[in-house]
Amino acid sequence: MDVTEARTYDFNGSFSYAYQYLYTQPKQESKPGRTEAYQIENFKLCDAEQCYLKVEPLFGAATDFTYSAGNFYVQPQSNQYYLKWFYKALDESKIFTLSYTVTNAITQHTDVDELYWQFIGDKWDLSQGNVDVVLTWDKPVPDDQIQAWLHGQTGGVVAIPTNQ
Repeated sequence: MDVTEARTYDFNGSFSYAYQYLYTQPKQESKPGRTEAYQIENFKLCDAEQCYLKVEPLFGAATDFTYSAGNFYVQPQSNQYYLKWFYKALDESKIFTLSYTVTNAITQHTDVDELYWQFIGDKWDLSQGNVDVVLTWDKPVPDDQIQAWLHGQTGGVVAIPTNQ
């Protein structure tokens, strides 16, 4: 699964970094039927002016001042990836576009193949709004073999406009 997400940040004041978590396993308390960790690779991060340089996370005495604007890193953790990127923003809006590949996104059960993915995580300091998720398949799926569910805020809408 190739994922591309664009998020608009409205900055009021001076800011220099942002971060995001990506889970490598669905929450087991919701009984997702999947225990295998997701494998995520090919991280890329851009804004309107540039694509950022992926660097290695530094440990020990390193601080955020060690990183330059235009850099980002991905740090694997026990059940998630921690992404952090560095920029300069002052009283402005910026759109950051993150893309990555989930090499094993589909869970194959005996009777169905399932994509169970949390597109908006729960580790945000501010609420997320105006969210659109669009999924497309490489080839059409027969109409009687595709279903979709949405778990989230009341008022959300899920639709299958075409079988692709």
